[in-house]
Amino acid sequence: MASIQHVKAGRPTADRRVESRRVNGTPRPIPRRHLGTADQLLHRLLTPAPPRCPLRSYQHGEVAARKALADRLGLGALIAHHCPASRRALAMGTTWGLAALKRAVWPCAKRAWAPWAQRTSGPRLFAIAPDPLTRQDCWAPLEAVSGRALEAIEADLTRPVGHDFQRQLATLFYDTAHFFTYLASGNERSPRAPRGHAQPKRGALRPGSRAVLVTREGPRPLSADV
Repeated sequence: MASIQHVKAGRPTADRRVESRRVNGTPRPIPRRHLGTADQLLHRLLTPAPPRCPLRSYQHGEVAARKALADRLGLGALIAHHCPASRRALAMGTTWGLAALKRAVWPCAKRAWAPWAQRTSGPRLFAIAPDPLTRQDCWAPLEAVSGRALEAIEADLTRPVGHDFQRQLATLFYDTAHFFTYLASGNERSPRAPRGHAQPKRGALRPGSRAVLVTREGPRPLSADV
């Protein structure tokens, strides 16, 4: 059995951990570790020991589940089939996958996306380096996708969603929502946001409309139009 033994070492009294064992039939204390003086022992107890290995916490569960769902649907290969090759380091399928994770897991502003992504397991699941990740890496390639490519991706993606998840198409819901944008009056790149009156009552801003077709179960989107 181990015990603490006080030993006189000069003026101060030191402590040591000993175990009792028989030596030639006589019990004797066998030193196992010298603990030092009372002041030294108190200093070691009050001083926090450095961690043996660095620990970092990442958001993983929901990110990994949605990444697995995207892989099951073949989202990356489907997007790469309809979109032109990107000159950036990230592939178009990876870019769209990261953007979808952002919208589904943690909707935030574009400038806040990169700091959030670095705190998740997303970069490791997509096998990319998290440190140089910026919002340009995620959003800039999306501007190169045409409206025709978006419609083709949506059509090809709807088929496996309805087949694999066995969605009933007997009852569908068609919903239209109005929203306002902050597009400048001289910006002619978006012809779908003209001047007009919308439900939000923001007449000074250019409004838009979004229509979504969803199933009754879920609901799962089947088609969308802006």
